[in-house]
Amino acid sequence: MTLLALLLAAAAPVADASPSPVSAVSAQAPAETVQGLFDASSVAMEERDWAGALTTLDRLDARLARSGNGRSRAIVHLRRGHVLLRLDRAGEAVVAIRAGLAGIKPEDDSLAGERVQAYTNLGSALENAFDYPGALAEYTLALNEAKTPGDRATTLSAMVRVGSFVDPVQAVKRADEVMAFVAGFPNMEKSRSVLGRALLNAGRTEDARAELRKALSELGGLTLRANLADIAARSDLAIAAMLAGDKEDARKYLAYTGAGRLPGDGMVAPVHMDTPFCGGLANITPEDVVVVEFSLVETGEVLRATPVYASRPGPMIGEFARSVRDWSWMPEEAAKIPAFYRLLSRVELRCSNSLKRPPASQLLAEELDRWLVAVGSSPVSIAKRDIAATMNTLAKSEEGIARNDPRLLGLMLAVVEIDGSSSVAADYASRAITIAREAGATPLAMAHIAITTSVSDARRVRSATRYAELAASKLSPWMTDSIVTRDPRGLATIRLAMVDHYNILKRQEEAQGLLRELVAQEGLDVRDPLRVGALIRLANLYQQRGDPEAARSAYQLTGLSAQECALVDARPAMTRHGLSSIDFPPEAMAWGFEGWTMTEHDIDATGKPVNIRTKVAYPPFVFGDAARTGFAKARFTQSYRPEGGLGCSAQSHRISFLLP
Repeated sequence: MTLLALLLAAAAPVADASPSPVSAVSAQAPAETVQGLFDASSVAMEERDWAGALTTLDRLDARLARSGNGRSRAIVHLRRGHVLLRLDRAGEAVVAIRAGLAGIKPEDDSLAGERVQAYTNLGSALENAFDYPGALAEYTLALNEAKTPGDRATTLSAMVRVGSFVDPVQAVKRADEVMAFVAGFPNMEKSRSVLGRALLNAGRTEDARAELRKALSELGGLTLRANLADIAARSDLAIAAMLAGDKEDARKYLAYTGAGRLPGDGMVAPVHMDTPFCGGLANITPEDVVVVEFSLVETGEVLRATPVYASRPGPMIGEFARSVRDWSWMPEEAAKIPAFYRLLSRVELRCSNSLKRPPASQLLAEELDRWLVAVGSSPVSIAKRDIAATMNTLAKSEEGIARNDPRLLGLMLAVVEIDGSSSVAADYASRAITIAREAGATPLAMAHIAITTSVSDARRVRSATRYAELAASKLSPWMTDSIVTRDPRGLATIRLAMVDHYNILKRQEEAQGLLRELVAQEGLDVRDPLRVGALIRLANLYQQRGDPEAARSAYQLTGLSAQECALVDARPAMTRHGLSSIDFPPEAMAWGFEGWTMTEHDIDATGKPVNIRTKVAYPPFVFGDAARTGFAKARFTQSYRPEGGLGCSAQSHRISFLLP
């Protein structure tokens, strides 16, 4: 392998191993001899038959365990780890590799290559787990073992890749070493890109632009033809230009990536999209910005998520990358995105200030999941994490399972919650109710199912009023359902959900009646979140009809201070979105960009959004400002808070920017 080939191989988190002998047994011995098994495993690894290689290595390990050959067995452990890593069994791989390293002597120079590969594999496993400091430590050990220029260049490149998010200043120095190694080799643009990104993350924006321009030039410049290397280089330059305040240059480079300019529906937003919470062990601040690159497969799953740029180094970078890896798209929407652009897309991210106050329908989620596990089903919370895989599993499961088998229930409900507007989800909603009744669902689990399935048909309409009408008509019969009414919390949850629909329909008298019934309902503790949520809603209704004294009295019964928020707060309904064509950024329109954002904002007691910030934006650095200024014109229903405090905090809304 040439030096350049070794360097390019380092761009992937996992590198391939080369065989090394285990014993002096003849290569012509039968396959079940130690040497025969080793040779067979080597062939399987060369052919990338990882499952076959693992089977052979397991047999070889069993033979060596009986013979007591510790050194040879240690090498087998290293190879097993290499193979397990490629089978996405990283936990087992790390155990095997560490066992192998413990069994070989550091001074055994004949195994230096094996040790380099072992530490590189450990670094890959930690990098894939978003532990960049840990990965850097393992790659450093690989560098210490490296005896050849090729091994040294490979490990240095890996250290620059992860070191940019741990110690970017040191990463730049390592990148300079890489450049010295490859000087004079063709295709140096790969190494220039590595250096450019390190400079970018070190805050040396103009130096980064200079190196990235050279890399782009060596790739052939700005042309209408592009491969993934071209797209990455142009995207890097767009980020560098934006950070330098050169928006025109940034949008020029971004235009040549194709981001925001895809045919058809383009890069649609995922159905499941979260960002990390501000604070926490990673100490994420609202000012932190991270750009993450990801690959999406046609089933809607994120195959890979890698940070590209961060406003500062630290463990928070891994949290952002991990959050993107957990995003998911509906399979039919993901399949429409051109395959080339699914392989490399980028998003701009910020943390969430959400206090995680769930709507009424989510209060009983844990109870539902507990019951589902008891009947042998997957919990909805697990099934929703990867909706594409859930749908595939559901389709395969139904081939050999009765239609009313409760084991399908969690999968069905996950599809209903994520994609309630489809005809398939509507069918699942109807079947889920029948299955749950036949399986003896608990009152609390049934209440959750009732709320989830009641909105499945309603999601097909765009009108908020029509949505509320359809959902309320479906949910109303559940207030007298024989299962739900056996538990006061189940009934209270249904009533709260009905009140939220009535508020949208401006049926205040009916809403107040239900709330009074809920507050007086037997079996609810005075501090029960459902009762507190009902009192807050009553206070809001009294305030809206001009009765501040009644509003104050209702709020005082909650026991909350002016600064506290209830777990089941009344989320204000949007009365006006305020966005219009004048909010479309003229520069983006000139370049023909489309995209989407997710804003986060608080709502004051008058219904005005405040503290607006963009926490997700595609493409990066294009629509964030427009989303903030445009959404400031939105208005929501008023809420009562003592002394005019915030009515609701950390609410999220998606905004799509589409050209005519």
